[in-house]
Amino acid sequence: MFAFGLDNTTQIKGGPGWMDADVYQVQLTTTAPATHAQMMKLLQGVVVKAFGLRYQVERPPAPVYRLTVARGGPKFGRTKKSIAMTRDALMAGFYDFGSVTELVGWLNRYYYLGADLRHPVVDATGLQGRYDIRLKLGAGTSVTRAPLMDLVQKQLGLKAIVVPGHTKFMKIDVIRHLHGRWSSSQ
Repeated sequence: MFAFGLDNTTQIKGGPGWMDADVYQVQLTTTAPATHAQMMKLLQGVVVKAFGLRYQVERPPAPVYRLTVARGGPKFGRTKKSIAMTRDALMAGFYDFGSVTELVGWLNRYYYLGADLRHPVVDATGLQGRYDIRLKLGAGTSVTRAPLMDLVQKQLGLKAIVVPGHTKFMKIDVIRHLHGRWSSSQ
């Protein structure tokens, strides 16, 4: 449900079990350049039409981490190269991100998987563009030894403040699978 701005299937209420297991790849092309927001809107339309999806978005009030730049500034620099997590880096406990948006997405997936993070994260850093961001969670820096957001502040120079906010959930009313139909009234 990437097209709808959801970081994880735990942000989906209702829906059949196959939604957690089935993977679909969609390829979109446009006749003119499109922004990320425009592409996501197009992708949403494809998903709604292909799966007969009917849904509601709920935004219940809940505390969130507001991620800001800590005093002293960020501890990472700009880059023009693509940053990707490699198997060797992951095995050594390093998590690499190419933007603050990627970092926040990963933190939210971490939260929605029920890990050590207490609240979802909202980016309020104002840091746009490509960065070379590396977070170490490996040997000696286990999340069980230090809360994740403390590591983010210490290693990356980003501070998380708990503020009132809203979480986003998608409530599935109807969705069609290749082998049948599911409805919340079933």
